[in-house]
Amino acid sequence: MEEDIRCILSIDGGGFRGIIPAKILSEIERRVTEEIKKDHKNVDIRCADLFDIISGTSTGSILALGLSIPKDNRPKFDAQYLVDFYKTHGHEVFPEYSAIMFANMLLAKSKKLLQDYAENEAEEVEERIKKIESKTNNEGKKVGILERLFSISMKKKNKSNETEKKKLDVTINKTEVVTISKAEDVPDDIKKSKAEDLIMSKDEKKGEEYFTKALMYIKGYENAYNPWKPKYEPDVLEKLLQENFQDIKLKDTVNNVGVIIPSFNITNSEGTFFTNLYAQYEDYLMRDVIQASASAPTYFPAKQIGTKYFIDGGVFQNNPTVIAYLEAKKKFPNAKFVVVSLGTGYFKTPLEMYKDSGVVQWVKPLIDILFNAELDNDDATMKFLAEFDGTSYYRIQPQLSMEDYSISNTSTKETDRLIAFGDEIIKNPNYKLDEIINLLVEKCRKKMIFPTKTKSKAEK
Repeated sequence: MEEDIRCILSIDGGGFRGIIPAKILSEIERRVTEEIKKDHKNVDIRCADLFDIISGTSTGSILALGLSIPKDNRPKFDAQYLVDFYKTHGHEVFPEYSAIMFANMLLAKSKKLLQDYAENEAEEVEERIKKIESKTNNEGKKVGILERLFSISMKKKNKSNETEKKKLDVTINKTEVVTISKAEDVPDDIKKSKAEDLIMSKDEKKGEEYFTKALMYIKGYENAYNPWKPKYEPDVLEKLLQENFQDIKLKDTVNNVGVIIPSFNITNSEGTFFTNLYAQYEDYLMRDVIQASASAPTYFPAKQIGTKYFIDGGVFQNNPTVIAYLEAKKKFPNAKFVVVSLGTGYFKTPLEMYKDSGVVQWVKPLIDILFNAELDNDDATMKFLAEFDGTSYYRIQPQLSMEDYSISNTSTKETDRLIAFGDEIIKNPNYKLDEIINLLVEKCRKKMIFPTKTKSKAEK
């Protein structure tokens, strides 16, 4: 009897460093497809064809569900799309707010903006005063400056003869202050207009738009360095997830791939595994589950789903390999397993400098110790389980330098460096990528997994 081979993919959390496992998965898809193409032309192998269960925490949840979302009975995205997703949108999800950047942005345009505005206003005021001197109202009185300017602004705003015919019931005192006697005397088109639109010139509006953007930047800068608020707003991530995942539910995964997404329920103070393996969570939207798993404390506010609030699953299960493996054992009790576990990199700091330190100095290194210890413990447990039942287990967890360790550095330089780092991992024989690919190719051939490439509209 032929062995039933089942493959499991697990992806750690790690913020923007998720681009590293995305790059590795792109290489796996490319090389397995190339190998199968030798016997079957026009095949297009995706991760959802190769893996029976995919788990991912935080940024890993984006990859896990991004690889298993369906479109026309095939995976909607390939791994390379997700690499590009990080490259294109990383800086939007994790914007960098620096005082120097803001000052440069403001000073670059402020001088010319103010100069143009002043010159334009001087010309307009001079022209208006000349016109005012020759104008009288219907009662033969001299029209006040404010009334005349208001009238001119209205004509610019509405550009209609009808508006020019409407009269406001105004009272003009000796200081030429204009007042409107009754609210109902104001024309409807004025009521519906914003006050600033009625009195602003074209250049003023340009100025307002620019300074509005500047104020939004200030707000982002304030949040980024405000210890009482999350560093980033969730709006951009929510929009990106809506655009890419729409209203697809966990139960809708392509090829019936099992998915497991850890998150932490802060309402009940307990870990949660969102999965389609059981009915409890199968109707949850993929985009909501991703946000629940990726709402890292201090970075993003907690995600509300129903009456519960959730934060990043990395606080208790940043490496979800073991839980994915145990669930696979329950689902496929007679199978042999290939487990591929992808990390986002780790960095271990020498800690001797803290030997005589107190609470304040130990805060950050203690968090790092706990974080790395959880990853190490899960890896050690999985190694033991794999040896116990003959599972082929592969853990790819590269060591990073200090400069690459940030989970929110999305600069072009850092993006290029992380992609190059992914290429180095692919070429490094210690990670046994060739062995992984051979096993996946073998599975495709034994189970006759030869999906053909979907033609684009242009090709049809």
